[in-house]
Amino acid sequence: GISSIQLIVSLSTFVYFFFFNKILSNLLHASRPIRIALLSTTFVLSFNYWVERPQIVGFTLFIISLYLIFKFTFARHNHLWILPVLALIWANTHASVILIVYLVFAFGFVFFIKYLINPNRDNLLSSRKFLIVGVVTLLVTFLPPLYGKEYYLILQFMRNRALLASVIQEWAPLTLYQPLFYLYGSFTIL
Repeated sequence: GISSIQLIVSLSTFVYFFFFNKILSNLLHASRPIRIALLSTTFVLSFNYWVERPQIVGFTLFIISLYLIFKFTFARHNHLWILPVLALIWANTHASVILIVYLVFAFGFVFFIKYLINPNRDNLLSSRKFLIVGVVTLLVTFLPPLYGKEYYLILQFMRNRALLASVIQEWAPLTLYQPLFYLYGSFTIL
């Protein structure tokens, strides 16, 4: 019932901020004041979106995926094989699963560029690992029961963006809301 959904939202919020803190402290070695500032700011800016909707699963799986990618990138712990499993769960809950596919291929591309700049075998191997995991992750998103329909849904959203932006505030460009635009822009620059 309602109480179990609220428990899932609370658990997802906790897991999200737990992994975000782990990224900041263990992998990026941010100081405590910076961690508190970033975690607090993220909470304040995102609290409206922690509601009983499938996006909370996307938020949570995104930060776990980012943690695993950063763990490989900065600490060389190879847990990338978990990403296709997370993508399978994610693909069946929210269309934002394309973010993990994009991230895996983007990190593979960055390692390949690093290899071209500095021909280091580790960079080439890392790029290859990301490419293999990226292909598997992409293929997993086409498994039943959705069979890749989330990609069609996103395409339809992009085609009808003007209509959606007039109805759904999340799809409206931030430039319509100047204070939020400047706030998000300044945090992006930081």
